[in-house]
Amino acid sequence: MALQLGVGEDGSRSFFYRRAEAEHLTREKSTRTQVNSWLTIEYVPEEILDFASIAAQVVRACDEIKDRLAWRHGPPVLLTILAADTDAPWLPGRFGVFIRKNPYNKICIPYRAAIEPGRLHSVVIHEYAHEIVEDLTQGQAPRWLNEMVATTAEGRVNPNVGAAFASGQLTWLNPTRLNIEYINQYEGRADQRFANPYEQSAWIGRYLVNLKGEKQLAVMLKEFESRNVVEEIVKRILNSSPTERAMKRAYGMGQREIFARALQWLKGSKT
Repeated sequence: MALQLGVGEDGSRSFFYRRAEAEHLTREKSTRTQVNSWLTIEYVPEEILDFASIAAQVVRACDEIKDRLAWRHGPPVLLTILAADTDAPWLPGRFGVFIRKNPYNKICIPYRAAIEPGRLHSVVIHEYAHEIVEDLTQGQAPRWLNEMVATTAEGRVNPNVGAAFASGQLTWLNPTRLNIEYINQYEGRADQRFANPYEQSAWIGRYLVNLKGEKQLAVMLKEFESRNVVEEIVKRILNSSPTERAMKRAYGMGQREIFARALQWLKGSKT
């Protein structure tokens, strides 16, 4: 009905309804099992036959990235393994999605990811990294930085795309434009001159890890909340964003300088 009545310009907002549809279809035939104090898993019993093994893999992946980013479990998470019949081209975010909600945050992963052990591990690490970023930054991290941490945690990077950035075949975007491109891609408006925005975020993350190691990402995230009253007043007067402050404290550079240096590093490295 939403698609027939119209959901924004060119139906560009249909992904909200499609995602709700997938969650609803799953909810109709699913059950929930509380695994521990911070994790509940929702799944379709007829499709997930070895639940204990899958739950153990999910916990291991969450524990791994929690330790790597020096974080503690706490905020409750509902992880939904979407029903098999929703794993279809009509569903956006088919590789997994993190949704900030109340009273819990939600992670949705596709059925096929749950039945492939290696894939389940990487998908859960990526999505749970979003949980960590959201908690440490209190939702203040821009999209490019949030995905940078998640793709770096997952270990995903494409050498061919890196080479295309280095040669100028693909356009290297500034922070504002990169955030916009995430939206464009999600709405089916991606510009072919640009790479998948996740790829640029992944390469920026690779540069920062090469610069100061993965643990420094956690230091940077914690800088979002480490400010006193005087710093807050100065920030408002100077109109300085939390991201700019956190990046400068952790790396001595602002966002645009990090983007520029990451591209120069990419041009000088063997991707």
